[in-house]
Amino acid sequence: MRLRLVTGLALGVVGLTSCSLLTDLSGFSGGVDDCEGGACSDAPSALDARGADGAGEGGDADAAPCVPTDVIDPSLLSDAVALALGGGFSCALRTNATVACWGDNGDDVLGVQSGDRPTAGTVPGLSRIVAITAGLTFACALDADGHAWCWGDNTVGQLGSFPPNAGSHPPSMVKGPGGQPLANVTAIDAGENHVCAIVSGAVWCWGANDMLQLGRTGSASAPAPVASALANPVELAVGGSYACAIADGPTPIAKALYCWGSNGDNQLANTGGNTATPQKIPVSLAAVGTLPVAATGHGHACARDEKDALWCWGENDFGQLGPNIAPGPASPVPQSIDALGLVRMAAPGDDYTCAVARDGTTRCLGVNAIAQLGNDTIDIVPPDSGPPPAHTAATVVSGLPPVSRIAAGAEHTCAILARSCPDVAGPVMCWGQNAAGELGNGTMKPSRVPVAVLAP
Repeated sequence: MRLRLVTGLALGVVGLTSCSLLTDLSGFSGGVDDCEGGACSDAPSALDARGADGAGEGGDADAAPCVPTDVIDPSLLSDAVALALGGGFSCALRTNATVACWGDNGDDVLGVQSGDRPTAGTVPGLSRIVAITAGLTFACALDADGHAWCWGDNTVGQLGSFPPNAGSHPPSMVKGPGGQPLANVTAIDAGENHVCAIVSGAVWCWGANDMLQLGRTGSASAPAPVASALANPVELAVGGSYACAIADGPTPIAKALYCWGSNGDNQLANTGGNTATPQKIPVSLAAVGTLPVAATGHGHACARDEKDALWCWGENDFGQLGPNIAPGPASPVPQSIDALGLVRMAAPGDDYTCAVARDGTTRCLGVNAIAQLGNDTIDIVPPDSGPPPAHTAATVVSGLPPVSRIAAGAEHTCAILARSCPDVAGPVMCWGQNAAGELGNGTMKPSRVPVAVLAP
């Protein structure tokens, strides 16, 4: 889930500045415009990180492997290749194809029957994992055989394995309509209480359908995946109670972005109501393959155009759509967030937006009541004094080195630091809310600046 998905303060026990995480940056290659295809590109899958696909696109199979020159503190989670953030928890996919999670353990979403956990711990029962995603109180993973696994809350059938029921559940394989394991899954992403996946060239969704987010009429939830009507989808970005996919446009070679489900905040970029029918979003996207071109938050969505400018639409209570529109009513018109510069990737959270610029810096704007902007400030709002202020001017996340991937939850954000070799797994730093330990630094205090996640 790339959203709220569900959605001033000390560095905590780590006791390090962000620069000391990578103690030797002399060979760093991932923070400037020359990292096309390298550390600034979309992070590799766990299989790629383990060398399953050889040299990779444009690589030389006979070339000597790159050996990182930076050194990471051994007390830190240092081998993350992907992130997934939920309502109050965080998860990382590691190079050994396992999943580590930390934070709020309601519904046992950390995969173990215990209390909240402020440091990373391995989710049992998962192996050969290549992708992860997180909902409000559940999470899912995709394995190397094309099967999906989900665990945690199943109140509305989010796990896709058996009828909805309260309580928590360990990882279980998602079943198709006939009760057999859902096969040939190539992508998966979660919203607040629903999940969508690309399966054999079609989009299948399960879980809550109160806002038509499964792409079918009626409001009944679906504990088993159901197909929606999109031709040849290639990417997914699932938000709070809606979903988006990049699929065939007017011609098969002209891909377009489509969204469906809740439209209460104009997430579908129009002034109509909720709809199960995919709506084409009026944004010219970057070339397919330069990921990620789309990202979804709780009430707003973003897409990167062919020039790497970021466009966002939907909810705008706290200026999360940028300075080109006054904070307030939701916008059905995509707004160019010039303040974020030309971007490589974006992470919309709940009422805020963060993006990684082409120069490697990370900037955020929107609400900052829980230090979501990571700029070493926080808006202290006395009780009964009204909502916190809006921040339409993007600020740089304090002390954060260049990153290879970023993800936003409800009120916290995490990033994987880029390394001195392209596409090498790295340590994780997080900032913002930390009431349940979702920052992973061993404390339960929010942080105005990025702090490092401790190793399992």
